[in-house]
Amino acid sequence: MVCRNTSRMMHQREFMGIPPTGKQLTLSGISIYRIVDGKIREEWNLADTQGLMRQLGLVP
Repeated sequence: MVCRNTSRMMHQREFMGIPPTGKQLTLSGISIYRIVDGKIREEWNLADTQGLMRQLGLVP
């Protein structure tokens, strides 16, 4: 099973050494689940951290 997700947040606290900017941020990602007998047995996640860093002005 695959799940695409989007989180919206406001940068109000220090994050990875970056002081709060007050900016609205959006983080998109995808989760992949391996299900056996109706139970999640494995999970893989991938988040667009480069997009997040771009929104914070850390990368062009």
